[in-house]
Amino acid sequence: MSLGYLYDSSGSFKSAIQYYKSVLKTDPDYPDIWNNLGISYYNDGQIK
Repeated sequence: MSLGYLYDSSGSFKSAIQYYKSVLKTDPDYPDIWNNLGISYYNDGQIK
């Protein structure tokens, strides 16, 4: 999860989204990742 955080922190939201989605493929029951994915989508302007 720290790699996704680094992407988010550096403003690389699309990379963070890709990373979080890849984590969810292996562990879909990880609520923190779902939360971070939503935040990344928001920060990237994909949701309001």
